[in-house]
Amino acid sequence: MIFLKITTGCVVQEFNDIGECIGQKFMIPDGGTVEYETEDNLPINVDNMPLAGREYHSFDMVQPNYQQILTNDLRDIQSVVDENKIELNMILSDLNWIEDIVSAIID
Repeated sequence: MIFLKITTGCVVQEFNDIGECIGQKFMIPDGGTVEYETEDNLPINVDNMPLAGREYHSFDMVQPNYQQILTNDLRDIQSVVDENKIELNMILSDLNWIEDIVSAIID
């Protein structure tokens, strides 16, 4: 059975002096609520949950600086792909030119 564990809380974000988000964490206030639902959003009584479903799992979040690293990596990859496309198009153009010369000689 697939089920959802829904924890009510808030996100606290930390910013540097130029406004860049440098960290964030999910916090659950005292008395925060936890609810369980089926995939169809029907409530499940916690007493009917498998014990494993009631275990604590950390609320780690991807930090903004890590997201920026991934974004920069993707931009670098796209740049390499774009450069390779240009080079490939030049090679194909040269091959078409050679093919035209060969066809002219044969004909």
